[in-house]
Amino acid sequence: MLHIIGMGDNVVDINVTLGQRFPGGNSVNVAIFSQYLGYRSSFMGVVGNDEEGDLVRAALNDKNVDTRYIQTKEGETGKCRIELNNGDRTITDINDLGVVRTDPLILDEEILDYIRTADLVHTACYGCMIPELHKINAIQIPILYDYSDKWTEEKLVEVAEFSTYILFSGRERPLEELEAYVRRLVGTGRCEMVICTMGKRGAMIYDGRELYLTKAFGQDVRIVDSTAAGDAFITGFITTYLLGKKHFNLLQRNPDKQIEWTLPDEDESDYHRSLVRYAINKGNMQALYTCMHEGSF
Repeated sequence: MLHIIGMGDNVVDINVTLGQRFPGGNSVNVAIFSQYLGYRSSFMGVVGNDEEGDLVRAALNDKNVDTRYIQTKEGETGKCRIELNNGDRTITDINDLGVVRTDPLILDEEILDYIRTADLVHTACYGCMIPELHKINAIQIPILYDYSDKWTEEKLVEVAEFSTYILFSGRERPLEELEAYVRRLVGTGRCEMVICTMGKRGAMIYDGRELYLTKAFGQDVRIVDSTAAGDAFITGFITTYLLGKKHFNLLQRNPDKQIEWTLPDEDESDYHRSLVRYAINKGNMQALYTCMHEGSF
């Protein structure tokens, strides 16, 4: 069983096209999608003492996400404006992330003890957590950092120093440019893998061994709402990948019970390639599923 923690950012999306409000945020979405897939998940962060904060907390509780480390602060919960055009969403910030920016989460020893139970911490550029992430490095829990479309090359290099996995959006950028970025980042600091989502063009993944390119599923399907499609993709991908790595380690030779043997390098590489490709397909399926209903989840 995996334990995935979403940390930091949370918002209420005000969808003016549909005339509805939806709780969301990158790290909230990852926590909820992880729970959908049958894993243990938690969200930790701050919300405002307002109606929107109550909505975020209630949605997480309703989906059985652990919320013991959500803190309520004086001020507003983050809000965004969403507009849909044939199901494709455009996001506009309303209040600069609210209390997440003005009073972000501080990781004390109690919270860090809880984080030690996790297989992965997901956080995003909207979570304002960079000053705290060295504490997670110190207890050796992998971090997946999502820079969305707010990245620069310098910012990606900065987060590579403490992130095992980096996610960013390259929707309109040329493939050659994106490939140069992902190849540069892997091996920098703690970075082992880079995932670049490209909207309908699919995704690019580089793990230091091989570059994977994939098209998004459902190219000709009429979508309802693309909100959180990237969050759904990364959740399906990273949970499948981590679980496959965990299974690989469990099935290594037990010297107390088995004769001496060594898995050939080509077999290990074949397992890894197959795992990455399966994880990509799982992410694609999760993203398409999310596009077929209103709101993030």
